[in-house]
Amino acid sequence: MIQGLKVVFCTYFKNIEKFRYKSETYGEYVAFCLMKGSFRYSIGDGEERISAAPDAVICPPKTAFKRETAEPCELCMIKFTCTEPFELSSPFSFDVARFIYNMEKLKDCVFCSDNLTETHRHFCNDTVYMLCEESTRVSVVDCAISYINENCTKNLSISELAAASGFSETHFINLFKKQTGDTPKNYLIKARLRLTKQMLCSSDKSIGEIAEDCGFSDEYYFSRLFKKYEGQTPSAFRRQNGG
Repeated sequence: MIQGLKVVFCTYFKNIEKFRYKSETYGEYVAFCLMKGSFRYSIGDGEERISAAPDAVICPPKTAFKRETAEPCELCMIKFTCTEPFELSSPFSFDVARFIYNMEKLKDCVFCSDNLTETHRHFCNDTVYMLCEESTRVSVVDCAISYINENCTKNLSISELAAASGFSETHFINLFKKQTGDTPKNYLIKARLRLTKQMLCSSDKSIGEIAEDCGFSDEYYFSRLFKKYEGQTPSAFRRQNGG
């Protein structure tokens, strides 16, 4: 959860055909909440991306934000501060219906700072909390992916990975699948299979030994999975690839 959130500015632009400035650096976090159109952007030295409605981009403080419209844009710009910095990940995955509802409530907010009404402040806060909450969840999945890749030969438990993330097993699996398109179990199997393919090409070990080294419980189970995912047996793969 974002700590000490304070919204300091909000404005809603109904038609941006061209950004006034191609690059700006802000003293606060800035959320660009896109309702219509699209724009290309990069943050700091990051790669260029495109944001297409409905979408959101958050730029951290003191970091150049470069942008150029691809299509005329309708967007809400929310500046905010917080007491503790946090990691941002993108793209965001958020509740679109809630996002659109909040934006509808902010359409009449034009260059609001000290004059932010309680209603505007509420919907600004809710939007930022939603985006930052989803950003944190995505980074949790990134950590799980890295851990699986580095420890795939071990006896990993999906329930333990979920507990480490701070979410229930069901919720963790849903978040993981939303970001990767795969379940944690399938991702783990594929990570192990990548390693077995390397060993089949470079090692003189038997298929049973390779299976055991890569975290599979027995050779028959490994061979069945290998054929399911790779379309051929481990022996055929080894012969074809000179192992």
